[in-house]
Amino acid sequence: MLRVKLLEPSLLEALNVGKKTQVTFPWPENFANKSNEIAIYYPDEGTDKILGIAKIKSLLKIKGGVIPTGSSYEDAETWAQAEGFGSFWEADRWFSKKYGDHWQESTWGIVQYKWEWINGKGVEL
Repeated sequence: MLRVKLLEPSLLEALNVGKKTQVTFPWPENFANKSNEIAIYYPDEGTDKILGIAKIKSLLKIKGGVIPTGSSYEDAETWAQAEGFGSFWEADRWFSKKYGDHWQESTWGIVQYKWEWINGKGVEL
């Protein structure tokens, strides 16, 4: 099962209200997903709490940016909004702060998931 930890409170809020429908993460070397489920969790008072487990709709690996080369600005905006940001520039600022100014040169995984949780939220890991 793919596990993703949300560290940004605004993204957790976007997920809770259904605006965040995907997760972008640095692609680990030799990564192979062996499940069609994603567990999304967050830090809460020193422990990690599971928000829920959802079914993966798609898993993409993209090298050199979070949208394929040649994509339009609308594609960049769509990616950012699915991530829970208001705009691509807002997402770019956050990713630059977290991963450095050259974050788009890295290899990323993008997971889109169904907004039908298998498990409820607030479970300690």
